[in-house]
Amino acid sequence: MTDRMQVLTKDELSLIHDTSMDITVESIDVDTIKSVGSDGNYLIHDTTFKHCRNLYQPKLFTRDDYQKWHENGAKSVSEVAAEMLTKRLEEYNKPPIDEGLEQALSEFVARRKTIKGIITSLDPMKEPVKKFEDKVAGAVKEEVAIVSYDPRWPEIFELERLHLLSCLPPDLVKRIEHFGSTAVPGLWAKPIVDILIEVASLHETKQRIVPILEAQGYDYFWRPSWGDDTPPFYAWFIKRDKNGRRTHHIHMVEAGFEHWDRLLFRDYLIEHPEVAREYGDIKKNLSCAHCSDRVAYTQAKSDFIRKVTEKAKQHYLGANA
Repeated sequence: MTDRMQVLTKDELSLIHDTSMDITVESIDVDTIKSVGSDGNYLIHDTTFKHCRNLYQPKLFTRDDYQKWHENGAKSVSEVAAEMLTKRLEEYNKPPIDEGLEQALSEFVARRKTIKGIITSLDPMKEPVKKFEDKVAGAVKEEVAIVSYDPRWPEIFELERLHLLSCLPPDLVKRIEHFGSTAVPGLWAKPIVDILIEVASLHETKQRIVPILEAQGYDYFWRPSWGDDTPPFYAWFIKRDKNGRRTHHIHMVEAGFEHWDRLLFRDYLIEHPEVAREYGDIKKNLSCAHCSDRVAYTQAKSDFIRKVTEKAKQHYLGANA
């Protein structure tokens, strides 16, 4: 049994249990461990009770009976752990760091999280890791170009909608919506048409839709809805023209995804032109500040989108929002 044991220092052991016990050869009683052997049970041995029963006080678990545990708040292990974590974070004193360095580190971490969060479902044997990393890095670093509203955008959406309906399995595709800034008349936007598609099953989408669109040259990513690897994940495609410029972003999600709130954001901007103008000004300023950093550009406008989306929910859904 001893060859399987992981030896802990006293400090490491204290992270698991509160103890006033001296950690010595005698208290651990290595001889008993050897005598019990690999097939025995050391935990119910008399020596264990002699040395440990009254000294080890677990931090997460309790030896209280049910009544006392209930009187003390009936906290689950998860709740106790959350309280301990909160306390540690509150007591943590961040070491001093140069302000410029801290900002640079924060931007680097945010960028790496975004790159990490865009995950492909391709077989790594078919697409080497280096090739995939280059594809992600290239997608993140492409230029952010904002242009005035183009009245052809609704027509471009309609043509793509008809194309997708003609080549994708009809039992998987439920509805196709034009959303994003190109769906709002008069709004400045990146000249990329955003399309939101409801699919019956994302699992089936990976099996049956991805091969079809990849064969047509679409870039495919399996990406989180937000943050760093935060589920639910969805299928995201980039369509490009013959010169390699993006023309469409296609988001495939199931019915319950938060992406559908973005239709409320779209409709609110259409109904409130003054809010749309404010959003357009924000986008123009951010595109100048982050012209080659799509991650920073997207993050910088997220607060405005979140606030307006909440207003849209109250406006359209009222008490049900």
